[in-house]
Amino acid sequence: MDERVFLDENGMRVTNARFITPAQTYAMSGVTSVKREIKPANRVPGFLLAVLGVTIFFLGDGGWKVIGFLLLCAGVAVAVKEKDTHYVVIHSASGESRATQSDDKGAIDRIIAALNESIIARG
Repeated sequence: MDERVFLDENGMRVTNARFITPAQTYAMSGVTSVKREIKPANRVPGFLLAVLGVTIFFLGDGGWKVIGFLLLCAGVAVAVKEKDTHYVVIHSASGESRATQSDDKGAIDRIIAALNESIIARG
């Protein structure tokens, strides 16, 4: 039986026989299910910087107001820049493991869809 490719991008390859990541190769015959896990972004440092900026802006005068405003802008930028981390979790008879991760939700969606197609094609 020929190996059918469901996904091949960015170092990830999903076939009916294997799931290849840059770090490890998984035999699809042992995979029972897949799911996504999400680790929310840590926006606390950005919010704290923004709060510090607002405090300095309202309590300061002259040049301190400018510094406070700049800190507020920097804090908002840091908080917005942070992204959630998405994981592909593989379930097998030996348990579960995080196979790969990315902050690109679309890439993780494509990997999970390809893995599900592979499981279905296996029968």
